[in-house]
Amino acid sequence: MCIAIVKAHNVPFPTLDEMNNCWDNNPDGFGFAIRKNGKVEIHKGFMKRNEMLDAYETLTKKYANFDVLLHFRIATHGGINPQNTHPFPISDKKKDMGKTKVVADRCLIHNGVLPIEPRSKNISDTAELALRLGESGITNVEAVRLLDGLVGTNKIALMNGVGIVTLGDWIEKDGILFSNRTYSYAGTYRYYTAPATSKYGWGCWGAHSRLDDKGNPKDPYIEDKDFAMYVDRYEPHYKELTLDEKQELYMEFCGDWNLNGADDHIYDDYEYDYKTGNYVEKSAAKKK
Repeated sequence: MCIAIVKAHNVPFPTLDEMNNCWDNNPDGFGFAIRKNGKVEIHKGFMKRNEMLDAYETLTKKYANFDVLLHFRIATHGGINPQNTHPFPISDKKKDMGKTKVVADRCLIHNGVLPIEPRSKNISDTAELALRLGESGITNVEAVRLLDGLVGTNKIALMNGVGIVTLGDWIEKDGILFSNRTYSYAGTYRYYTAPATSKYGWGCWGAHSRLDDKGNPKDPYIEDKDFAMYVDRYEPHYKELTLDEKQELYMEFCGDWNLNGADDHIYDDYEYDYKTGNYVEKSAAKKK
């Protein structure tokens, strides 16, 4: 899913806990951009938690009064590498998309999946959008006017030397704009989630077949924030479904999430090892 964050010059940065939650739920790389001296300064490609935390410390000490875009990635298109982390400069040159340190006139961050086909397999849909905007020559404000109403559930923030404009429905907390709620809880990456996202998973974490204090199955709407957002937007008659129908809808939302056909208890013992790309016993998992 990724999470995109907009911090204006007159609001604080996200808290350390929020930054760690964002990393836990979106561990495929971190990046940020600062509006500085009439330009945007991009730093990205932080692929380990300690690198992200070092960057966060620098940001809070030196750039508290600056406009800043932050982004934590979950890969959907393109490889998991520093080059495909956000932000992306808005440019007509493909080589600019992979630069991890660059000063540009404009840049963008994105959360969601765009209905566009990247021109090559090694770039993401967001990089393709940045290229197309760069090739078109339109301004950020013109881009917002063009795309407004067409982005669906996507969230996009564009920054230039003057300020920031956004597209989509953002969540505001303490003046900060978040593209989703993965800043507010720590996910666990123990099984496969919805095919439209990525193998890491952040939603669908154990509500299905979990029991309440009375031994009855829990409503996944209550247990899973991402599923609740999906229901609120696309399933207005959810409350009229039986519990079995709710569970069936939830399983459809999650996709093929069961690990080798194992029972629920296995999720207490296994988790995803980012280094090897395999599920391993919890004690043996080595998270970055």
